[in-house]
Amino acid sequence: MAGVFIGPEDPRWKGFLEGVRHDVYHRPEYVRMDAAPGGGKAVAFLGEVDGARCLIPLIESPIPPGLGAPEGATDLASPYGYGHPLVEGDPGKLGACLRAFADACRERKTVCAFLRSNPLLAPPTPDDLEWDAPASAARVVTRGETLVVQLGRPIEEIRGELRKEYRRRVAQLERMGYESVVDEWSHYDQFVEIYRQTMERLGAKSCYFFDRSYFDATRNDLRGQTHLVTVMSSHGSRVVAGGLFFREADRVQYHLAGWDPAYAEYSPSKLVLWSAIRWANDTGASCLHLGGGLGAREDELFRFKRGFTDRRLPFYTLGVTADRAVYDRLVRASGAASDETYFPAYRSPHLPQPVAAAAAG
Repeated sequence: MAGVFIGPEDPRWKGFLEGVRHDVYHRPEYVRMDAAPGGGKAVAFLGEVDGARCLIPLIESPIPPGLGAPEGATDLASPYGYGHPLVEGDPGKLGACLRAFADACRERKTVCAFLRSNPLLAPPTPDDLEWDAPASAARVVTRGETLVVQLGRPIEEIRGELRKEYRRRVAQLERMGYESVVDEWSHYDQFVEIYRQTMERLGAKSCYFFDRSYFDATRNDLRGQTHLVTVMSSHGSRVVAGGLFFREADRVQYHLAGWDPAYAEYSPSKLVLWSAIRWANDTGASCLHLGGGLGAREDELFRFKRGFTDRRLPFYTLGVTADRAVYDRLVRASGAASDETYFPAYRSPHLPQPVAAAAAG
């Protein structure tokens, strides 16, 4: 078997995960949940090359209209987060698996695929993953760094790595009577509303607004992996901040967070993250991955997270062009600039407005 595409209900998907280290982003439930808001289709590529097997979680979408794509043409992207291709067997075979993946994509009328690495699982140096052939190509792009809190140590040692102002703020909140709890799901409705208000206040992009079904799927379909951390006001009657975290084995991932603007001066979100760190450490986790800034930039979000740790991990993406002839034709039709770094270029947010609107579907 060179490679096949399978759906979330195929038992081979979960069967593969049972034999390899993986993250929540590789679970079929997560991919299906992430695909739903944009109308995409959850799939996974399952391949085998020279005794090594690989699995790549993906969201499949039709090519934007108006570009003259062949009938039935699609493209693929990793779900939001860190769904790096997994390899069972020799990890050095990943490059060969990706070439088989490109061949399978071309047969499926899939033009290209955008893949994200997982800083906790991927090799820090993505050697031998790039190629440039007549029919297909692959290019690695270093995006930046993410931040991780190393756990499995005395909590005071971990606390000592917090920025001084953060330690002071957390201690102040605790003295004032603010309390944090983990997995108190009676706070769920309040958290969902706080998150929505936070995104509106920040003027976040539409992709960061989720409807109730997304949160319900996070809670129900990923039961056991999803954890809710909330901070209560000093009177104990109101949720003032909260965050959703994923746990897979001994690894914890920071997912979504929000805070009540009426309490912003007290920075309760700092207590959310500190409480998550303390809980993760107490329950035997090896690390809490905070992620990076928006678009892997060292922005305000990155600087906020850096107040908890300065341990960094490299993050990169991989653009796989499965059908170069069709891809180049779509890029020309879109009017994308020749030096466009967005992949795929025909979905770039920098396109002329009429084309960008069509690309948005």
